Amino acid sequence: MNLNRLSRNMLNLLLSLFILVSLMTISTVSAQDISFDITEADITGQISSDGDVSFKEIYTFDVDYMNGAYHNIDYGGYNLTEYRVGILDEEAGDINYLNESFNEAPGTFKVSDNGQIFRLQVFNPAEDETVRFVFEYTLEELITNYNDTAEINRKIVPENKDDDFAVDARIYLPRSVSNPDDFRAWGYGPYNGEIQPVTEGNQSYIDITVPDNAPNQFVEVNAIFPTALTPNNQNVVQANMKDEIIERSEATVEADREAHESSQQRRWLWVILALIGFPLVTIFAWVYYFRNHRKLNPKPAHVPEHVYSLPEELTPAIMATAVLRDKPIADDFSATIIDLARKGYIKVEEVSREKRGLLKRKSASTIRVSPAEEEADLFDLQKHERYVYEYLLPNNEPTTLSQIEEDIQSNRNTKKQKYRKWTQFANYVEVKGEQVKNQPKEYNNSVGYAVLAVIASVIMLFVLLFLTLDSPLEEHIMPILLAFAMNLILAIVILLLTTLRPIRTYEQDKMIKEWKGFANMLDDVGNFNMREVASLPLWEEFLVYAISLDVADKVIEAMNKEYGMEELSQMAMPMVIYSNPYWINQVVRPSISQSVTSSAPAQSNYSGSNTGGFGGGFSSGSSGGSGGGGGTGGF
Repeated sequence: MNLNRLSRNMLNLLLSLFILVSLMTISTVSAQDISFDITEADITGQISSDGDVSFKEIYTFDVDYMNGAYHNIDYGGYNLTEYRVGILDEEAGDINYLNESFNEAPGTFKVSDNGQIFRLQVFNPAEDETVRFVFEYTLEELITNYNDTAEINRKIVPENKDDDFAVDARIYLPRSVSNPDDFRAWGYGPYNGEIQPVTEGNQSYIDITVPDNAPNQFVEVNAIFPTALTPNNQNVVQANMKDEIIERSEATVEADREAHESSQQRRWLWVILALIGFPLVTIFAWVYYFRNHRKLNPKPAHVPEHVYSLPEELTPAIMATAVLRDKPIADDFSATIIDLARKGYIKVEEVSREKRGLLKRKSASTIRVSPAEEEADLFDLQKHERYVYEYLLPNNEPTTLSQIEEDIQSNRNTKKQKYRKWTQFANYVEVKGEQVKNQPKEYNNSVGYAVLAVIASVIMLFVLLFLTLDSPLEEHIMPILLAFAMNLILAIVILLLTTLRPIRTYEQDKMIKEWKGFANMLDDVGNFNMREVASLPLWEEFLVYAISLDVADKVIEAMNKEYGMEELSQMAMPMVIYSNPYWINQVVRPSISQSVTSSAPAQSNYSGSNTGGFGGGFSSGSSGGSGGGGGTGGF
């Protein structure tokens, strides 16, 4: 009896321990923050002769951590069939289709349906990677056949989403349309969207592009084409609608254009009215600047003109955005590349390439980049350094900067990928630089007041000229002009003071002076004994900062003179840096600058109107297309 009781007690104890450990495990997993960004939606639609439209939607997720994704499809009024879910393998180009299941096991998906929203929930845990989810489905008889035209009216991107991402979509018609007047398309949603009805050979399609679709902003397509392309469609309305659809869409386009112009005019009017109300802004800007300049840094730090050691453990790119400029440039990207080579993560070397001219071939140099011979742990790098590595070696295969540039110009996907990495690098470095700089709010306020004073002075001057010329006050024009000219000069002076001698805290002032002293030391590198200042490995570290500080050639020449090739050959840097002091300026910087410039997309400005439905910009509002209740996200 006692033995049985003891056994039951032991069993209860073990069961309690098991439950406790399980709860701790669940708590640990759930404590991981869900973090991801949807960066791109690539949508393809295929219209069939029976009026069905088969969609293939690929959403790219940049994942820090997630358990999976979901995709809500608003199919109200239509039948949804032939759905599939997969994961796109970018390297192989294959789609790994998942099995439908209700056990929520990794690598599966489940479906829920409330009669209006069809929800696809994918269970695919991911961490620190890019995942491309593929959602395929068919909406039966989505096309409406009228007596004189066929119409598609669909929100291909719904408004229920939290991310901003690029949208590339193409909807294929069953075959080509011979008469352009019978094939029209209108887009609704963001102002920077563009839509084009296109016919190439035996194929017609609708091309939709939105460079940066804002959160909670739908993308809607409304198009018409001949009913002969969907002869088997059972969704038929006995009415002549072609002219009505065109007139309705044209009215929306025209109203949108007028609203846009009116909005711009109102904006300018309010700006002018606001600025005219600040005649004392210049005085206020002066008082604010000097009061806070003394308040935040009453006893400025004294720092020697030359600083002979690194003031702080910052990477060159973050140092540049903290001290030299607000946003990183290609030089900072180049400095990070050389720093990765110094740290042993990559190997860089100069190689020749053929450059075709008009009359003959010319020999030119480029840079070959390859992974380090000994595999290094990339997670030891800071995020922006990993972005540079992934920009150069996304597949860990050797390449050259010239090849990257050619791929950017010839391959749309490569261009997007490179621009994404450059943007991630630039954004991260900008944020980190701001954190290191720790700019006081008084600085931004002082610059803002000074700029406002200049603008207000100019506007006030022109307004008074308008009021005084050809009026009884014209005889006083000279003293009025003199008074406002003096006000404008004072406003410009305070603006120069706020930018050249900005308001800083003591700590920020000390940091900037130390880095400028370090830059002065590198600039005067030939005027002192380098061996007494630092060891050769330290000088090699200083060199990567010299790239961002634009004095790399001076440092390299001085290192050549002081150490010689025998000592320099023992270091981590590629020898071409030392054998050609101008290699960084003449080869590396131009190549990186051209690469980054080539990968940048066109600016997302107002795309203009789409008169007639023959192609052009999006309109605001909606044409009443279906599919507005869907959405995509993660969990």
